[in-house]
Amino acid sequence: MIAPAKSTAWYKAHYEKISLIVVWTALLISALWLLWKINHAGRALESPQWETIAIEHPEYQAQDLEQFELYRTKLASPPAWTNEQPFAVSDVRVLSVNPDVPTPVPYEAEVCPWTGYPQPTDKNFDSTGDGIPDWWYVQYGLDPFDIELASKDVDGDGFTVREEFEYETSPVDAEDHPPHVIKLRIERVRQQPFALRFQGISELAEDDIRYALNMRTQNRTFFARMGDEIEGYTLVRYEPDSRVGPQGNRVDTSRLVLERDDREIILVVNQEFSGQDFRAELVLLTDDSRYRVSVGDDLVVRNENYKVIDINRNRVLIRNENSGETIRIHPRSQEERMPTDDSIFDTF
Repeated sequence: MIAPAKSTAWYKAHYEKISLIVVWTALLISALWLLWKINHAGRALESPQWETIAIEHPEYQAQDLEQFELYRTKLASPPAWTNEQPFAVSDVRVLSVNPDVPTPVPYEAEVCPWTGYPQPTDKNFDSTGDGIPDWWYVQYGLDPFDIELASKDVDGDGFTVREEFEYETSPVDAEDHPPHVIKLRIERVRQQPFALRFQGISELAEDDIRYALNMRTQNRTFFARMGDEIEGYTLVRYEPDSRVGPQGNRVDTSRLVLERDDREIILVVNQEFSGQDFRAELVLLTDDSRYRVSVGDDLVVRNENYKVIDINRNRVLIRNENSGETIRIHPRSQEERMPTDDSIFDTF
């Protein structure tokens, strides 16, 4: 009974020393094992024994070198330069339609000179669907794939690319543009009473009959012969007439017919003309010039001479005095109109 007690007491007295010895012994064994593994791995690297793996190659197949030889021949002897334009100015070129080799080729080429690939023969192709063929854009150095280009003013002359195309002018030269009159718009139209009133006739002699016409706005009376022109209207016909009045008396209802640009105006003696006359205010969109015109007026737009032949609420007709062409002027659109503008039609 005494020996075990002494042994237990001895362990308790030397417990820390024994634990330290055990830990150090374990660390020593681990270090020796790690050194052995490192040494073993080093020897394996010095004399590796690789396992030979057999790789099976697919059977070689002969390749068609015809296309390669064609490209090599073209590169070795490129086509001669035949540009007739001035030196250092490039000619018009497009991409080849060859999907494999989209080389730049002359626009007129029917076959790509580099690859021998045929080019499209339809030169009116329209990439954007805006009604303007690609070739027209390309000849002026413009992008045929720009979907907004037709509505732009490239040269700053006040006309869109589409207008330049329609009038066959250059979209990149501000001095070459369509006629200015195509940019003329109706700003407003005013309705006003007819200016002339038939007052009666005067027989100064047997062969000298005068027709009295009163000018409403100027308080002036004209004594004109048949065929004379008053305020743009020509006297063309006199129709004597009368009717029985309410009191049984005869009332003069004779008519004087005036004409202007194939439009007849019938004036009854001493009566107001029942129709209405129109006066229009026009605006030139390129520089905001304003023109106030009535039917029969002469109109000069940037040195171009026109005659106003008819006006109504929705359009003004003018005629080119040189070519005889009749041109229809439309009201200004909302896109062309400033936010502060008034109504295009005023009545007074």
